[in-house]
Amino acid sequence: MKAMSVSWQGKVGRKQLYKVKTKNREVVATSNHPFLVRESFKIESPNIGKRRSKEIEYRLVYKELKDIKVGDVLVQASSLPTFEESNPYNISIEEMELLGLYLGDGYCSKPVMIGDGKGYKRGGSFIIAASPNASYRNYYLNIVQKLTGSEGHIGKNCVAFGSSSYVRRIDYLGFSGTAHQKRIPEWVFSMPEEYKLALLRGLIDSDGSIDKNGRASFALCNKNLIKDIWSLCLSCSLQVGSVCTREREATLPNGKKFNQIYHIFMISCASDVAKIGTHTTVYKERIQANVFKDKKQLLSATGGNSSFEKITSLLNTNEFHFAKVVDIEKQDVQDVYDIEVNGSHNFIAEGIVVHNSNLKEARQAFYEGTVQFYLNMLCSELNNWLFKPEDKLAIRYDMDNVPALEPRWESKWKRAENADFLTINEKRELTGYEKYEGGDVILVPMGMQTLQMATEEKEEEIENIEDDAKKVSVTDEEFELLMGLREKWNE
Repeated sequence: MKAMSVSWQGKVGRKQLYKVKTKNREVVATSNHPFLVRESFKIESPNIGKRRSKEIEYRLVYKELKDIKVGDVLVQASSLPTFEESNPYNISIEEMELLGLYLGDGYCSKPVMIGDGKGYKRGGSFIIAASPNASYRNYYLNIVQKLTGSEGHIGKNCVAFGSSSYVRRIDYLGFSGTAHQKRIPEWVFSMPEEYKLALLRGLIDSDGSIDKNGRASFALCNKNLIKDIWSLCLSCSLQVGSVCTREREATLPNGKKFNQIYHIFMISCASDVAKIGTHTTVYKERIQANVFKDKKQLLSATGGNSSFEKITSLLNTNEFHFAKVVDIEKQDVQDVYDIEVNGSHNFIAEGIVVHNSNLKEARQAFYEGTVQFYLNMLCSELNNWLFKPEDKLAIRYDMDNVPALEPRWESKWKRAENADFLTINEKRELTGYEKYEGGDVILVPMGMQTLQMATEEKEEEIENIEDDAKKVSVTDEEFELLMGLREKWNE
């Protein structure tokens, strides 16, 4: 798996969308978008005595979303593809940890002018929120002191460092903003993995937590930032859960309570949490208590399982794994766009392996909705300019040989061939063949006749019923008697 550039993008139109959910991924797609699915089938082994055993085998196939149901198994990416690694700002591991702490519990006060313009300018401050009892506090204070040269002003629940230069650096690196505005800059995703893990480590020490079972969670009110953190975890091959939105009661500094909406996701694997690490003492103890137990569970889940070995032989499990579909939700009708990826028709969408499914359809829409529109307009202008109505001449264009429209023509020809209301010559004309003598007829199955034909035949039977009576040796008197029986019975 590697990063590839998008070579083409096109609008398909407005379509009904559906959201496919697994335990820790979700993606929105149209009903005809193919997904890579693990499909099971049974094979019979040779006879063993009097019994014939059956084994379950697996294969990977592409299925359109409309053919996928809850419980089917999709292929998911365990990590994001790697980019060319770089450290564009020559940042240390320690500073990345500090930036992670800042994203969660830090802010900057920018320089302000005091007085009427003739006064002095107060410098900006870099502030981190950390209570005196926080076990990680001294570690991060030492980092800030090295970077800013300031001892800092220690408050009740925060430490402020007067450093306008470092405030400008935060802004230059792309980390500035309020709690609802902060984002992880794009360049962070191209950093080596140990630097990305350092940023996550700082986030765990600030706005993250590790429970007694060794599971880590990140909870923020900033939805964009939580998605950035989720993607960063995925780029480090960490198994993350889905982002959920919840509501809780919070208290303002003035004591007033309010309902706060926040976004959260979890890392359940203790060994993944240990990979991130922490400088909080109690979190370290929880990781150490759970990581060995987690490894034992992993061994018991995979050891000696032949079906698991068959599955892993299909995929590189360092890059991919399997996940069941837990829900398929109907979404709104929206504008749909398709892309083409260089080198392969497979790509990762929100961590799930999908395919360039609607590429042909998108190209058809481009030619029919855009190219054809401008060709019609061009022909109209040229015809008005070059010819008079009495000339009976016109410029036309032929799109029959456009490769992108071939599927549409093939579908049209197939419908024409199967149509039972067209003559042979009409079908030949639609499919590009010349007419031939005797082809102006409609072919129908031998046992098929129209309602009109059946009615005419019935009328003929009634008109010739006396002749038919003679054929079965019935005299006229006998026939009249037979026909009058019903009248006598009615009397």
